[in-house]
Amino acid sequence: MNLLNVNGFLHVSDFLPDVPLIIWLHENYPLVSPMIFIPSNPECPIRENHPFVDPSGVVTTPYILDWDQKKSNLCDLVHNLIDLFQLEHPCLPDTTLKATIQDDLDAKFYDDLDVKETIIDDLVRKISDDLAALNVQTRNDIERESNNQAKLKERGDVIDGYISLLKDERDNLEKSVAEVEEYNDKLSDWLRISQNASSTAHVQIVGDKSKMVEFKAASKALDDVLYALDKALEQGVISLDVYMKQVRVLAREQFFHRAMFFELKTSSS
Repeated sequence: MNLLNVNGFLHVSDFLPDVPLIIWLHENYPLVSPMIFIPSNPECPIRENHPFVDPSGVVTTPYILDWDQKKSNLCDLVHNLIDLFQLEHPCLPDTTLKATIQDDLDAKFYDDLDVKETIIDDLVRKISDDLAALNVQTRNDIERESNNQAKLKERGDVIDGYISLLKDERDNLEKSVAEVEEYNDKLSDWLRISQNASSTAHVQIVGDKSKMVEFKAASKALDDVLYALDKALEQGVISLDVYMKQVRVLAREQFFHRAMFFELKTSSS
């Protein structure tokens, strides 16, 4: 039978002494679990009643007892020993082990306390800086919103002024349209009377200058009425249907006045 010997010191913790180990590997490893011993040392004797190490130095742990050739290996065994010996060191009395562990815990506690104080100081400083920056940002936002509100109020006043002007303009346009419609009614009556008179009698035009002036003036007046209707349509005071109806009537009247004017002009010439 051939055996492979591995020996050395197992580093358990920075606060605990290293553990001397001797590991024997059978030639049928990993079918056979390793054999582990802790050699006796007067300077570092094995603890009495240790749960995993007997007085002769043989190490027996649950990992070794439950050794599985397919799952178990030497590396995991060593890590398992480190975990166990950190809790139950094989070479220290219980009082010394407890004192060592307590010193370790105290050192870690004070180290953690210093780290926590540093972290808290940094956190307080960062929170203070963030609050100061937030305060400045808030003041800037309030000032900006106040300026925006003042500008909006100023623009609102300007818009109200334009609305008032547009209302006045609309009232004036409605008044102009009413006047144009009244004038149109008068022109329509006059045109109807003139058409009836012309249909009942053959008017002999002898170049009456005054009638030429009247016909020309009526034609010019109708131009002004048509222009006013165009503006009213652009401003939305009258609808397109009303506009077209009035334009047709006025166009017929204007055609009649212009025809009479040119007839009188031709006769007088």
